[in-house]
Amino acid sequence: MIPEFSQEEIAHMLGESQGFDEGAAALKMFPKILACVRAGDVEFLEQHLSKAEYGSHFEGKADRLTFWNAVSIISGVLMYCAWEGGLPFEQGGLVCTKYIRASTEVDSVAEFTELLRKMHTEFAEKVRRSRLRVSDCSTVNLCASYIDDHITKKIDLHELAEFCGYSLNGLQHLFRKNMGMTPTDYIRKAKIARAKLLLLHTDYSCSSIGHRLSFCSQSYFITQFKQETGLTPALYRRKHVLAKE
Repeated sequence: MIPEFSQEEIAHMLGESQGFDEGAAALKMFPKILACVRAGDVEFLEQHLSKAEYGSHFEGKADRLTFWNAVSIISGVLMYCAWEGGLPFEQGGLVCTKYIRASTEVDSVAEFTELLRKMHTEFAEKVRRSRLRVSDCSTVNLCASYIDDHITKKIDLHELAEFCGYSLNGLQHLFRKNMGMTPTDYIRKAKIARAKLLLLHTDYSCSSIGHRLSFCSQSYFITQFKQETGLTPALYRRKHVLAKE
């Protein structure tokens, strides 16, 4: 279980470990910096980092052990905040390891300051991308639910896109990115999957099933079904009924 700390408690621990004065800019800005990492807000993070003046605190302490110690502590704090923001703990750990290793090659305050900037930004960017993936998955699930609810109708892609709050191009991109297919392909596969169930568990005729699922014609239904399964609807039913017997 990962311990929970407030932003103020984390800032206090950082201050004690690194010897920051209570009025140090870095210590004052740290809660805001952590909030940006947690929210995946890269733009505001950059602004807060410029005000934090990390490097000024380490003037005169330019040795690798000091830099390594600081990066080790700060990266752990950032990993915790990124985890709170939705970044998987394992991914945060990889970022930590990357920058702790890099800190052993730092020879100046300027290099150290730049390393900290990159580390903070990478954590925030990964949180942002993680949240986008979650958002994408939620939208795809919403689309899938809509398609399932309207499976017996002719589904209009413009209406589907509007329902999900996307443009048509945006919807196409979303499906290709997350499903590896277009919305049209997904709808076809969903209809064929429903047709399989109807063929095996009802007495509806093949033509009736094609009509129920709003295929434009019986021949088109047969063509699409065969493209997906390698069999015509009639042969699919016969094969699976015989298999049951």
